Amino acid sequence: MFKYFLKKRSSKLSKEEKAAVPKFQIGPYVLTKTIGEGSYGKVKLGINSGTNHKVAIKILNRQKMKELDVVHRVKLEITNVQSLNHPHIVKLFQAICTPSDLFLFMEFVPNGELLKYIQVKGNLEIKEIRRFFQQLVSAVDYCHKNDIIHRDLKSENILLDIHINVKLADFGFSTKTRDGDFLKTNCGSINYVAPEILCGTHYSGPQADIWSTGVSLQIYFLFILLFYSNYDWFKKDLPPYLFPLISEHESSIVDIDIVKEVCERYGVKEEEVTSALLSNNPHNYLSIAYNLNVKARDELFEQKNAKYTYDPKTGLTKVAPPESYSKQVASSYKTCQEYMNAPPLTPNTNINGPRIYKLGVEVASTPYVIMEIAFTQMKKLDYEWKILSEYHYVFRTKENPSPVVGVQLFCIDETVTFVDRRYIFDFKKIVSENDSGISSLTSSHNGSWSNQEQFKLLVSSFPQIAFNEAEQCPLTPPLTQNLVRNVKKPEMMLFFYMCDEFIQALTPRYIY
Repeated sequence: MFKYFLKKRSSKLSKEEKAAVPKFQIGPYVLTKTIGEGSYGKVKLGINSGTNHKVAIKILNRQKMKELDVVHRVKLEITNVQSLNHPHIVKLFQAICTPSDLFLFMEFVPNGELLKYIQVKGNLEIKEIRRFFQQLVSAVDYCHKNDIIHRDLKSENILLDIHINVKLADFGFSTKTRDGDFLKTNCGSINYVAPEILCGTHYSGPQADIWSTGVSLQIYFLFILLFYSNYDWFKKDLPPYLFPLISEHESSIVDIDIVKEVCERYGVKEEEVTSALLSNNPHNYLSIAYNLNVKARDELFEQKNAKYTYDPKTGLTKVAPPESYSKQVASSYKTCQEYMNAPPLTPNTNINGPRIYKLGVEVASTPYVIMEIAFTQMKKLDYEWKILSEYHYVFRTKENPSPVVGVQLFCIDETVTFVDRRYIFDFKKIVSENDSGISSLTSSHNGSWSNQEQFKLLVSSFPQIAFNEAEQCPLTPPLTQNLVRNVKKPEMMLFFYMCDEFIQALTPRYIY
């Protein structure tokens, strides 16, 4: 039975097989047997009448899609899959829409689900498990580098091609995200999803995918837990193409124009930026600024040199068909566009456009109201604090005098009107009170209020901000040397916990 399962099936059907099934043709493809079914569609095997090659045709009923309210999800799936080109991700060749159905022509993966392969074979060898896991991690890593989160990673969505190689499929729950964004949609299979999704809280998309990948590995090993990304077991027999190394020449290249931009932005010398890059410290603020500028430039270059053509009439991107397809077959797709009457399948322009990175928490309202809210929340959290200026203060917990968290409010853009201005809370860890220059200040809060009136008196010490006085809020954060300098781990974790607790107190009413 297992030998039959592993039999390498030909990419072409015999004459007997072709004659045995009824013919229904769309475009150049003849639809044959059903190889899968879903809640609002099915998957059929398609044969190209010109080249005799197999494809998997996903047929989605448009009426059922509307009834189940999944139209947007399908549009996003098409956009995401067409933008991916990886040896271990199922390819989408073409999307054809008729008044009644949507046809997705996808790469045919003959050996089915990896889960069934495991069920038939039983215990897998370590070498084979490692190869599957390497290919899966490579595919997931590629998705994340393209800002795509799968959100439904499970063994049923991992297919095997004719050579028993992994092919990641089913991007129905996938979404496009940006660095630092959090997701809130609860989706995926309950046995594979990360704990934060089950809790119903906001979660990081890449981290949730990594958890699901680890659960898949657990199934391969039959309850042996291995979740470490740099584990030596994973590196063994790792093919170079999965994670190509950066050459010494490429890694030593420094873009002098971007270095100058960083110098101008932060008021430092070129030698300081170069030293930061050579230090191999990923947390250095100059290294972060340089790398973000490089990434933004590369993304702009990729957009200008995209291999995909976009049809604004249909909203579909069109990729080149496989080399085995004839030019006549490829050109025949264009006539199918006349049947399109669905809304454009356009991706979120905010995602594909230039990114805006902000180091802090963006907050709504006016500066005076924001600071009043901040002190109200600190009172509820029972923090101790000292005021350094109208928009700058430090706080700590009663139980732990260290760490001290510094918080300052900044204006993002003063060129817009007062009503349209945005503000950011910037957090920094104060290593010691002597370094921060606050040791000489008296405490503005001794940890206990006798009544609410004293708190109102404290807040009232802030001047009311008139429209022409709002510029007192600094435009950009000044450079500080108090950022994470030789910090011990427990203290650092407490710092992040305090920041998170303060941010949660402001969420969701006051944070964008």
